[in-house]
Amino acid sequence: MDIVESLSGDVVLSKDRRAAGASGRFLTTEIALNDVDQEDLLLSMMIGMSNAKLSRRFLYNRSAVASIRHDLEIRYSGSFKWLEEYRMETMKRGFALDGARRRWFDGLRSSNLAKREEAVDSAVRWLLRY
Repeated sequence: MDIVESLSGDVVLSKDRRAAGASGRFLTTEIALNDVDQEDLLLSMMIGMSNAKLSRRFLYNRSAVASIRHDLEIRYSGSFKWLEEYRMETMKRGFALDGARRRWFDGLRSSNLAKREEAVDSAVRWLLRY
């Protein structure tokens, strides 16, 4: 989360994480997230994990996951927007960039959409070290 916070410059995310302190409970949604690793949930959404996969992983029904995703995408719009721009730039360049480090992922220039999407997801995971 520190990487997303610093690279995106999302003020809301920074403020929420500071306010939570050591508790690690910073996500506020209409659905209670008491038993869930909140950083893991938010990072999973940020890397592009589908609602179906999130539902199976965190044991929520799909409508609850869709509601949580909607709430978090609105609240942390700066981070989600920055990650979407990073995805687009990575596809355009053909490699992932982290400061001065570059990494090429097989499939970024592929005409196969599924392969390209998987490569972009891998690039985002590499950047976030997730």
